[in-house]
Amino acid sequence: MFRVHPSRLIITVIILGLSMVGNAELLPNHPNYDEILERGAINIAVYEDFPPFSYEKDGELVGLDVDLGKIIAERLGVKAKFRVLTAGETVEDDLRHAIWKGHYLGGGISDLMMHVPTNREFAKRNEMVVIMGDYLQQNLVLVRDPIKTGDTPSLAVYRYEKIGVELDSFPDFFLSGFNGGSIRHNVVHYFTIEDAAKGLLSGDISAIFASKLQLESALGADLDKYSVDELLAPGLFNERWNIGLAVSANTRQLGYAIDDIMVELVKSGTVEALYKQHQLSYSKPEQE
Repeated sequence: MFRVHPSRLIITVIILGLSMVGNAELLPNHPNYDEILERGAINIAVYEDFPPFSYEKDGELVGLDVDLGKIIAERLGVKAKFRVLTAGETVEDDLRHAIWKGHYLGGGISDLMMHVPTNREFAKRNEMVVIMGDYLQQNLVLVRDPIKTGDTPSLAVYRYEKIGVELDSFPDFFLSGFNGGSIRHNVVHYFTIEDAAKGLLSGDISAIFASKLQLESALGADLDKYSVDELLAPGLFNERWNIGLAVSANTRQLGYAIDDIMVELVKSGTVEALYKQHQLSYSKPEQE
C-alpha cells in the first residue's frame, strides 16, 4: 500500500492551514508531567523513513529529530524512548495516531511528537493537542542545473526541461497546475527526494522543487554543482513555515516545560549546532 510521506504533509499548512476540530473532553488519560518524571522515560513519536530528520541507518534510528528528542529528554531528566510513526494522509491523522487517540491497529500513544507544523491557525483548530516548541523554519527551494535552465529561476523553462518532485507533495500539485498545467508534461514524479536527487545527478531531470533540508541531505556535497533558489509566489503559498512539537491537550504542564526547554535550546545555539553536526543549514523559527 502506498504511504504518504511526511514531506507531503506540508500541504495542509502551506495552502490553508485547515484541520479537524475535536473535543478535548474525549481525550484518553495520559501520564502527567510528574508521572513521566517518576517513570524516568518519555515516549517520543518520530516519522518513519524521513531523512534527515528520522530514519534507520545500519539498524539504528538516527536523524536530527532523534538527536533533538534525546536532548529534550536529557533536559527533563529522563530517558528518550522512540516510537516510529507511519505518516497518514494529513498532519491531523498523525496527531490523532501519535498523541491523542492512537491508531486503530494499536501501538499506543506517545507523550511527545516531533516535527509538527506550528502555524497559528492550524494549532488553534487542533484543540486535542498543544502545539509549541518551535525549533526550525523550513522552506521550499528550486535546485537546478544552470547550464540547462539558464541564469534565472524561471518556471517557463520547464516547458522544455524536466523538473522532479516527490509524488503527491505540495511541489507536485503546484507545478502540475502552474499556468494552467503548461509544464505538467515535464513534471517527473519520484517516490522519495533521494530518488529525485539520483535523477538530477544522472541528468534525467534538470531541477527539483522540494524542501531545502531534504535536498541538502539527499545531494550532500553534490549540491554545490547546482543553483539553489527560492521560488517566490506571494499569495499562492507560504514559502516558509515553522516546525515544532506537540503534546496532548491534557498534558499541558509537560508542554510548558518542553516549550521552555526549546526556547533555551534555540536561543543558546544548541539546535543550530546540531544541524551543523549533520552538515545541514539551519534557519531559526520566525515568531508570529
